[in-house]
Amino acid sequence: NPVISWLPHGRAFMVNDPNLFAETIMPKYFSNVKRLSSFRRQLNIHGFRQLTKGADSGAYCHELFLRGHFHLSSGIVNLKRKPQFGANSEPNFYKMPPIGEKEGDTS
Repeated sequence: NPVISWLPHGRAFMVNDPNLFAETIMPKYFSNVKRLSSFRRQLNIHGFRQLTKGADSGAYCHELFLRGHFHLSSGIVNLKRKPQFGANSEPNFYKMPPIGEKEGDTS
């Protein structure tokens, strides 16, 4: 299994091996973050949401972080305060068309 991966629908990602992620990925790409808890806090501050229900439980999503749509990520900004999400408002990404590897691709 990869350390981190997109979910099949392309709207959320999962850290599959948190320990290996902290040891190998964080030092290379997030050198200013020393602990996994700090990385999670940064995701929250930037508006990412950790899903808590169903097949995507534990995954993170953001409306501007979509597989193959890297141009959208420039809109992800540091929020003044952590957004509050209700557990009853979690989206069901499996009811939406999948997002492909490249823009316009749904495979």
